[in-house]
Amino acid sequence: MRRLINADLWRISMKRPLWIVTFLFMAFDVPFTWYCLSKGLDKGLAFTETASGLSGSYSFVLGFVLLSGVYSDEYRNMTMIATIGRGISRKKYVLAKFLDGMLLTMLCLSLFAVFSAALQLAFSVSLSRRELFFLAMAYISDAVSLVACMTMASIAFYLTHNVVLGVIAFLTVTVIIPVSMQIASLIPFIARFRPDMYSLDGVVSRAKSAFIMGNTGYGILISLAGIAVYIVAALILSMIVFEKKELDF
Repeated sequence: MRRLINADLWRISMKRPLWIVTFLFMAFDVPFTWYCLSKGLDKGLAFTETASGLSGSYSFVLGFVLLSGVYSDEYRNMTMIATIGRGISRKKYVLAKFLDGMLLTMLCLSLFAVFSAALQLAFSVSLSRRELFFLAMAYISDAVSLVACMTMASIAFYLTHNVVLGVIAFLTVTVIIPVSMQIASLIPFIARFRPDMYSLDGVVSRAKSAFIMGNTGYGILISLAGIAVYIVAALILSMIVFEKKELDF
């Protein structure tokens, strides 16, 4: 499995769309950050809000690129069946793809965080400890959320081997479900049950807020356990679906 992961990481990291998206966001980051700093009264606060907002936007677009590279390319190129035919079990294949997405997410968002740090120095912005901690939590929560969303959306890939349905599943997890939960929370009867708190977006937000506020007790453990449940459940369901799926090319 290690060779499969290494080969995947090399193949995906050589894809142009991955770096085009990354460099386009970095190129946009420079003038946008300068504009926000010029308009903001508190440079530290303006930089923190701008950097965290762009990180969220970048991770969202990055998700589409990684979904294509990690999950759909091997099916389009008809190499999935060859990989499994060489002795890789389907469960290990699913796990390898999960690790691919996680490692690439960590790499890309780490590069984006380093670039933001360079911008902070270039614009001579002084950040407090709380602002630095908030930014760190923003990058980490974006990475965790992206990995979880891709893992959940991958179920559609394993079930259908259809790129369009996989993208729709990703949009459903990242946009449609969170928005639907927020709308449902406006209805008094439903609002009593706080449905937005149990969505993936809500669980990640609660964990992020708990860390920022310094609440490292029982509450943060529940939030982290909730994130783990989403990821593990999606992995198990993917393995079950993929085991029963006929590989017909």
